[in-house]
Amino acid sequence: LYAFLGAVLFLWFLSCTRSYIVVPDTSTTRCYSLVYDLALTKPFFRDNAALITCTILGFQSNEFFSLMLLDIMNNSPLLANILKCIFIPAPKLIMVFYLLIASSVLYAQFGLKHFEDENWADCHSAMSCFWYTLYQAVPAKKMFGHADVTNRGVDGGPDFQLRMLFDLVWFIWNFLLFKVMTGLILSTFGKLRAEDNYRDNILKNTGFVSGLERAKYGDLALYGAPSYDELMMGDQYHWNYVNLVLHLLKKNPVDYTGCETFVQECLKNNDLRWLPAKTSFAIQLSGAVY
Repeated sequence: LYAFLGAVLFLWFLSCTRSYIVVPDTSTTRCYSLVYDLALTKPFFRDNAALITCTILGFQSNEFFSLMLLDIMNNSPLLANILKCIFIPAPKLIMVFYLLIASSVLYAQFGLKHFEDENWADCHSAMSCFWYTLYQAVPAKKMFGHADVTNRGVDGGPDFQLRMLFDLVWFIWNFLLFKVMTGLILSTFGKLRAEDNYRDNILKNTGFVSGLERAKYGDLALYGAPSYDELMMGDQYHWNYVNLVLHLLKKNPVDYTGCETFVQECLKNNDLRWLPAKTSFAIQLSGAVY
């Protein structure tokens, strides 16, 4: 437990240090920011480093080989989103979990005080009752010893009513806390799914180069013009523009044509006039207004 808490505090310290460095203006801060961003925020490097580590450790202990099965999360966007549903709301989940631990301490202390003589889980110290509560009562969402009380206290006396209230409050409180954690995870998953759908919709229905939208382009009803998909895979195929830039970089400027000179000047001055913004050759030829 202490090793886990130490690791959490260490990662928290690293995160706070990285947040403090807004502009890495020294060699030390630049190196720290580079290593931190590369090791913790870049999934490709981080996941492959973990996979290599498991491979090496697997030769020392076989159970590390089984961890390599989790590599499927690198290849499945759905499973990757499941992990994000935990990591993105992690600060909120940690606070709820802290509240759950604090509740376990409170209930263990009060249970030991008032119900120790009623076979209170065979624990006789606040610490042992806390661990027993965290291990047994939290997953079960009910306080231990409940069966003994109901079998013995059917007369409805004050002791039975107090114990019934104690167990009932514990059940309701745990139920609410677990529902809060579940809600945080499901809410995050819904947001990630909406973001994925929005991104897929943009990629499928908006031109990468010109920004032409599929629906608006279809509403123009251009006679004899290529369809939207034909346009995106033909005249406005994005890799053609990348190839043009690479061609200009490799070509001797002395041999540039007039158009190539214009494009090169635009690239030099960060001018986007050489790109078809919200237009195409067919739109300009027809005189239609997008």
